Amino acid sequence: MPTFQELAGEYANYMIVNQNNPHVVSEIANRILRLTYTDSGDSLTDSDKEDLLLRIRTEIQGAGKKEAMLIKEAEDITALLAMVNKIKNITKGK
Repeated sequence: MPTFQELAGEYANYMIVNQNNPHVVSEIANRILRLTYTDSGDSLTDSDKEDLLLRIRTEIQGAGKKEAMLIKEAEDITALLAMVNKIKNITKGK
């Protein structure tokens, strides 16, 4: 199983590239909800989901600071961070 950091990078990049896709929030939320631990097969705990979403947020904020990234304006970063909040609401308690 990939690490949370690897997953966060993958999901953040997917969100950045597909930020105009109206389904990106539900796609990432569903991916997170389907994650299970390799050894036990258990779903992620709410705490694990929080950790993953925090890492996604950090990846997005870091991407906004890089010159070559697709995020051009502060509005884009704000919209992406709002998407992370929506994903959190969808995945919380499930």
